[in-house]
Amino acid sequence: MCGFVGRINLDKNNRVDKSLIKSMCDAIIHRGPDDEGFFANKNVGLGHRRLSIIDLDRGHQPIFNEDGSIVIVYNGEVYNFLELRKELLYKGHNFKSRTDTEVIVHLYEELQESCLNKMNGMFSFALWDSKKEKLFLVRDRIGIKPLYYYLDKEKILFASELKAIIKDHSVPRKIDANAIDLYLSYGYIPAPWTIFEGINKLLPGNYAILQDGILDVRQYWDIKYEYNYNRSDEDDVENIINILKSSIQMRLISDVPVGAFLSGGIDSSAIVGLMSQLSDRKIKTFSIGFKEDRFNELNDARFIAETFHTEHYEMIVEPDAIKLLPDLVWSYDEPFADSSAIPTYYVSKLASEHVKVILSGDGGDELFAGYTRYLTSDRDKIFLKLPRCIRKYLLGTVGNIMPRNFVGKNYLQYISHGNMQRYLERVCCFSEEMKNYLYSKDFAASIEKQTLNYLGNVNDKDAITKYLYFDSKTYLPDDILVKVDKASMAKSLEVRVPILDYRLIEYAATIPPCKKIQGGNQKVIFKKALKNVLTSSVFRKRKHGFSIPLKLWFRNELKDYSYDILLSKDALQRGYFKRKHIKNILDEHQSGRRDNSFHMWTMLIFELWHKHFIDQ
Repeated sequence: MCGFVGRINLDKNNRVDKSLIKSMCDAIIHRGPDDEGFFANKNVGLGHRRLSIIDLDRGHQPIFNEDGSIVIVYNGEVYNFLELRKELLYKGHNFKSRTDTEVIVHLYEELQESCLNKMNGMFSFALWDSKKEKLFLVRDRIGIKPLYYYLDKEKILFASELKAIIKDHSVPRKIDANAIDLYLSYGYIPAPWTIFEGINKLLPGNYAILQDGILDVRQYWDIKYEYNYNRSDEDDVENIINILKSSIQMRLISDVPVGAFLSGGIDSSAIVGLMSQLSDRKIKTFSIGFKEDRFNELNDARFIAETFHTEHYEMIVEPDAIKLLPDLVWSYDEPFADSSAIPTYYVSKLASEHVKVILSGDGGDELFAGYTRYLTSDRDKIFLKLPRCIRKYLLGTVGNIMPRNFVGKNYLQYISHGNMQRYLERVCCFSEEMKNYLYSKDFAASIEKQTLNYLGNVNDKDAITKYLYFDSKTYLPDDILVKVDKASMAKSLEVRVPILDYRLIEYAATIPPCKKIQGGNQKVIFKKALKNVLTSSVFRKRKHGFSIPLKLWFRNELKDYSYDILLSKDALQRGYFKRKHIKNILDEHQSGRRDNSFHMWTMLIFELWHKHFIDQ
């Protein structure tokens, strides 16, 4: 795992400043503390920081082809690189290392952009083809590895982290009001937006080509839901477990020790169980817990660790973890309100003291419908029997005219909407009404509402499929995978995600929703596939998620801190939010009238980000 940076001046006579490339690399040294490398040739500059995982001695980057006309800087792993290397050797290519990075260079020589269809892994990279004067920027299919870029009339800059791009002082740090609005809605800023105008994230499954001053962004992969209703459960079970075993086996390839995150839930437990079958080493596992029983899963994790005889490590996260926030805000580059970033950071720190590579169980909920929000509650079912016109015009109108604090107002508004709109309201942090209530007049006027248009390929599908697709395009890459990438790389730890092997994603997309959700049971077919790996008690475990006790912390240890930060002179002078409404949100939470902990956390992170990236 690594990090890379680059700048290309569109004027071929304008040489790149080597000291700038060095400064950009220094900003992401945590992603690759083992080695650094640079390439500078007239108007092209590339830099790389390396975390040595494979071919420890000869994996120095940038890496070139035989005649030096193609150069690459790369972040990630191509798990089938040995197979691809063998094919390329047969075709006459010469290799100076046994890295997956060099395989990409020669694969590009053979297939150009089509090389991506052959690669199984998590990756982002920048490849410069000097003969064609072409830049090739790539992000993996599902978005496990990040890639940011900035383009204007003079240059393009690109990097594994946003903080490297803003090291170039010619890039304006102008905050995008639309990105703030999206952040308050979702708790993260979805791609392609970033917090700064002009800086973009390359979307998952996309590549970009810069040639003759024109940037052409194209999609090379997408999830296609084409259900097979004729295949038996037995066939599905066999295929799922075989693909998952193959995926884990590929991700065990490493020249350094490999461990696993373990929560005690189905997905992480399955990874640990199959790792113990496939590895000849004793597995190291790592878990995080809390003193508050409702949030503490350490007993479940210990049970799995004992079952599979792992070398197990764990720690307790205390409320004083708030001291971590400045470092956390710096690590995430942008406002990021998923509070589980705290335990993810700590478990990464714990693991990094023992291993350099970790396997994680992320992705199972998006593939096999594991989130409780995919279920329709019994209360919802009663109201959904009413004709849509009654729900929309009668219940919705009543909800709209109710005072903000009136009991039942939010639910009447929620139940009046269609399936997808109801789902969006369930996953949002600040509703549109709450944002309108919070925003200052001037800030509200500066926003042009953005829509996440991710349903074009599944508009003719059922509601569950739309939810799965939407989450796979937004919540998974922009929250879950960002959380893990930033927290782990802050501690120079590589995290691999076996469930998100594209072969398993594509196979899961052929399994009908009725096999994933049956009654109130979720991930049904996935549980069947794991019946010979895990005990039945794991399947009965109530889903927790990797959450922290914010509600309690904000009413106790963090009470004064939240008031001091959110009502500070600096915060109020920014002009985004109305003071009386910020205070009302805080007071409501302290009085117990509402649980506003997520809203408070979202605003708190935003203000701390502002202090670090704008005020300093």
